[in-house]
Amino acid sequence: MKVKQKTFLTILIFSLICSPIFSKENSEQTEKKRESKFSLIHNYGFAWNQITRIQLQSNRSNFVWRNDLIGAFYSIQTKKLPINFIAKISAFYPYHYEFNKFPQISKQIIVYAFDLEAGPIWTFPIKNIMSINFSPVCHYRYQLSDEFTFNELGVGILTGFEFPISPKFTVLLNGDFVYSPFKLGKKVKMRPYDHIWHYGIQLGFRYSKRNLNQFTYFKKK
Repeated sequence: MKVKQKTFLTILIFSLICSPIFSKENSEQTEKKRESKFSLIHNYGFAWNQITRIQLQSNRSNFVWRNDLIGAFYSIQTKKLPINFIAKISAFYPYHYEFNKFPQISKQIIVYAFDLEAGPIWTFPIKNIMSINFSPVCHYRYQLSDEFTFNELGVGILTGFEFPISPKFTVLLNGDFVYSPFKLGKKVKMRPYDHIWHYGIQLGFRYSKRNLNQFTYFKKK
């Protein structure tokens, strides 16, 4: 009987000593599995674009139209794939028009534009300061203006800087440049633009409980 009691006490003491070690190992394995698993991240923020459209002229200066737009964006991005991808949609309100540097007054209040960009993305961490994103994208724009409805296709480059404020919170500063050589729709011949491009800036954020930042500016004590 005493032998059984000693055996029971030995097993009990061994389990009490080793259980924290096993639980720590299990938690570390669970964390590694979670970090290596495919996931999606979501980004939100504000955006600003300037669109330039040029119609070349042979006997005078070129016709140049410029639109300034302000709005918001949402993007979704894959993580932990051999090649990750990003898709970004933006909604804009055109608040300023120019023709050959002369401001134009809009005749309509309800005008808007939508942008869609998609492509592969690569992320490069810069020490413990920030990360840089680079993405060649395909681009589509729909814009309703006073005179026309624009449907434009193009290609561009999306670059971004990620600033890891905390393990879950990241500030984003992005910029993009797009050239749109393809015009769609029935009204293309009414105003045949020779060149169309835009550049833009986006200020956004990401809050993720699953995809934690590896290094941060502020950590929990």
